Amino acid sequence: MKLQKLFGLQHRNAVQLRGCCACTTQVLYSLEGKCVWTEMRERLLCFEYVPDKSIREHISDVSCGIERRERYDMTRGIFSGLNYLHTERDIDRMDLRPKNIFLDDNILPNIADFGLSRLFGKNGSRIITTSRAGTL
Repeated sequence: MKLQKLFGLQHRNAVQLRGCCACTTQVLYSLEGKCVWTEMRERLLCFEYVPDKSIREHISDVSCGIERRERYDMTRGIFSGLNYLHTERDIDRMDLRPKNIFLDDNILPNIADFGLSRLFGKNGSRIITTSRAGTL
């Protein structure tokens, strides 16, 4: 996914990208008895810090101590964030699961981990992919 789309995220239910860096190193490998130089690329993304745990830790128990209204507000926040990503930023969030949604101190959900997200154009509203990466 293009980083320009992630840098512009301005929604209270989506974790914001703060910075990124890339490093390329040369590595020598032995391949079929020959020495081969190859580039190893590493990209790191720095997102804003969200102090609390993922929503997975909060919804693992049936009672879990969260009132029905708070659970409704969390669900509504997640849908609001997804709607923003889809309609305003043209980002299709492909791997949404409780582990990728974090709660801040005010139990406000923040969608994170955009590694499997896809972009689509202004004229399209869906993506056809043959990739099967993600959570089953």
